[in-house]
Amino acid sequence: MNSAKGLVWNLPGKKKVMRTVKHPLKVNVWGCFSARGFGRAVCFKENLNADLMCHIYKYSLLPTAWKQFGHDSTLWKLQEDNDPKHTSKKATTWRMNNNQYRKN
Repeated sequence: MNSAKGLVWNLPGKKKVMRTVKHPLKVNVWGCFSARGFGRAVCFKENLNADLMCHIYKYSLLPTAWKQFGHDSTLWKLQEDNDPKHTSKKATTWRMNNNQYRKN
């Protein structure tokens, strides 16, 4: 079977039934890294929103940053894109309250 084109050789009069999954399992992965190494990876099934982003900051990003750079937040910067969940009021407030700043 040619999976790129979906072509199958069969005898005349025979049909190949292609099985597909209607709703495949979706798994999202968030991770962080620096020049000093890799951080924690977080797997989740739901869509990422501001609440989950703040949870990830608290329980994955900060422990990784503290392990690699110590508790001095001036030694590292967070680099993210301008996705709405990153720029939301809740995520921005969380970062400001915890002295974490994004690289512009």
